Amino acid sequence: MRSSSLSKPQVTTLRALGIEIRASDWQTDGPEKLDQLFSGSDIVIITVNSQAILDQKILVDAAKRANVKRLIPSDFAKVCVPGVTDVHDRVESRLKNIIERYI
Repeated sequence: MRSSSLSKPQVTTLRALGIEIRASDWQTDGPEKLDQLFSGSDIVIITVNSQAILDQKILVDAAKRANVKRLIPSDFAKVCVPGVTDVHDRVESRLKNIIERYI
């Protein structure tokens, strides 16, 4: 999540439920900053836009280094049967391979 989003009402609601929200600019923060950000996290939910789906490998790698127990990747693509959208299938396949290496 971007630092600018930390003051949104939805974030306040999540925090009231006891959910810790951490922000990062993953495109400019180095590996050390991401490792520190993920340290002690049980769950990381990645929320990147559709243009950065494959770039989230940076975050997958950081979660692995920090021994995150559960990683939920971002996929803003529409739900469809495999083969309907070739580009979606290729992106999903590459992301799946990245995550399988994480496990």
